[in-house]
Amino acid sequence: MAMQSDCSGSKVKRLDFSENRKESVVVRWEDYEDEQSSLSLCLVGKLWTIRRFNSNAFMKTMEMIWNPKQGLEAKEIGTNLFLFQFYHWKDMERVTEGEPWFFEKCVVVLNPVIKGIQPSTMAESMTHAPFWVRVYDPPFEGVKESRIRTLANSLGTYIKTDEECKVGWTRSIRFKALMELREAFPDEITLERGDAKTISLNVKYEKLPNICY
Repeated sequence: MAMQSDCSGSKVKRLDFSENRKESVVVRWEDYEDEQSSLSLCLVGKLWTIRRFNSNAFMKTMEMIWNPKQGLEAKEIGTNLFLFQFYHWKDMERVTEGEPWFFEKCVVVLNPVIKGIQPSTMAESMTHAPFWVRVYDPPFEGVKESRIRTLANSLGTYIKTDEECKVGWTRSIRFKALMELREAFPDEITLERGDAKTISLNVKYEKLPNICY
């Protein structure tokens, strides 16, 4: 261990952290039963953008738009990453049912908190968001629920169908699907029929935000 003089002239030891250094220490992380209940009213939000933005303005804007009756607490927990604490399940349900949400034309990705997962790890997996989709000019027999699910799953992951599309034929089929934000959204679906004929259907996404692939 090297020695050096301090201001008074006495000798002190200089720590060399390269000597016998341990890479890590192990700590037992205790689980508590009440933790999951409190986390169940939390959402992690990620603003899908590479541009700089005012994080305080973002949190205040979302609180104003959502306007939860029982209140809301928002915290910035990482780069483009926020924690939203609700105080009633109905307020949180109304927010998740109302997705997608936007700030400055950028989509807000919302995920429930997962116990035991680090925020940084969770941020890496927040790459999908739900969008309302319209598929135009479907065949007369194309409004069956099973066919709607097939259409949705060809674009992303099916979530639900607009109730108005479940009865009779409509000019367009409207459904909500979970879409991958790192990939371009398809603008056409080609149907392959049993008689070897194909049909092209135009696809439109409601409130399409600015997305960087």
